[in-house]
Amino acid sequence: MIPIYCSNKLSKLGEISLFTPHEEIIEKSIGGWNAQLFILNRKKYIMFVNNKTFYSVIVSCFLKKNLKQLETLFLKRYIEQLIFDKVIAPVDGLLVQLTHLPLVFTKTNNDRKTIGTMNDFILNFKFTYDLLEEEENGVKELNHNINTSPIKTRNISSKKYTTPIADMKVILEMDNSMQ
Repeated sequence: MIPIYCSNKLSKLGEISLFTPHEEIIEKSIGGWNAQLFILNRKKYIMFVNNKTFYSVIVSCFLKKNLKQLETLFLKRYIEQLIFDKVIAPVDGLLVQLTHLPLVFTKTNNDRKTIGTMNDFILNFKFTYDLLEEEENGVKELNHNINTSPIKTRNISSKKYTTPIADMKVILEMDNSMQ
């Protein structure tokens, strides 16, 4: 199962009825995702960041009524972003979707490194948002820019920098070769 650790702000947006306790979660090799709600120009966005690769996915113009379909919205945008970033081919979308199920929602895990990285990504997104010409493809492009920016690897002792896209390719290849 793949956990999505929801920030307090996202949790309070509405009743996500199926919060799974942390003790019951066993993460797959892809890791988990942290999710945070933020507002920009009176529109709600949700940023998801993978806690192993720091690969980000942004769901734009989110509405409270869509909270029940959050799993579907996330998977759809995740696959779209993977294709846009050329991490996978369009024909691999269904395979990625099947390997990422089931998703479980839980309360925040207080992962400081991932949450701090996510806050930096949100700030970067807000700063470059005014450059958008077209909403949906613009969000994909800004998301792509975030995913191609160099970032320090998850390993604290390492001084190596990489990109979230490169790390996500490695993780997905390892995940697919194990099945």
